[in-house]
Parts: sequence; structure tokens; C-alpha cells
Amino acid sequence: MEFFHIERVLSRNPPFGQKIVRSLAHFPRLVLAVDIAKRDEGPERSIIVRAILGCSNREAPVWKGTAPWVTLAAETSDGRLVFFWKGKVKSLMPSKDLVFPVKAAKGEKVFIWASCEEIAGTYVTGEVTV
Repeated sequence: MEFFHIERVLSRNPPFGQKIVRSLAHFPRLVLAVDIAKRDEGPERSIIVRAILGCSNREAPVWKGTAPWVTLAAETSDGRLVFFWKGKVKSLMPSKDLVFPVKAAKGEKVFIWASCEEIAGTYVTGEVTV
């Protein structure tokens, strides 16, 4: 959306729209892709999950003057936390591969989610089935 449309819709005077567009350019846009890297068959079924977490911004996002923290967590469908990662959004430029093992029964799902701390609207999710 162009800055002049923002000003018209909100009945504000310039440079209000330009300031809004500039501040939203630094809003973190997270991207998450999840797949199974390896499956081990046997009585204790285990898989290796690969989560590729990235940030689709052109430059490293800044929010309230600092680079925001990103948190990624993974849990099985029975509620067990199987992986946790926390880091600065700068480390996601262009992307970061996170690989972790999961022991789960056949048909069980692994849910993965990530978001920037203290910033609403940055939540991304993915899931894989064992």
C-alpha cells in the first residue's frame, strides 16, 4: 500500500504515511520450512527434523531500536517439548538450519513454531508427521 493511501484512509497529513511505511519496512517477516531429514525404523522410532528458519526482510529488522529476539520451539502431539532455540533475528539473515532428533510413535505429529519476542504478528508454524 502506498503512503498516500494510508494518509487518505486515516485522514492524516503528510508525512504520516511515509513514516508508517518506513517503520513497517523494519517489521520482522519470519519464514519457516519444516521437513524430515532422516527416518530410523525400529522399535524406538526416531526421526531427524530439519527446520529452516529465515527472515524475508531485505535488511536485518530493527524494532524499538534493537534487533529482536526470535524463539523457536518444537513439541510432539502429546505435549512433550523436544527442541527449543533462541537467537537474534540478525542470525537468520538469510536463513538458519536447525536440526534435531525426535523419538515418537508412528502417526504422531511434531509441531514447530517460531516468533519474535515482544512483537505480535510474527508467529509462524509448521508440522511433520512421524
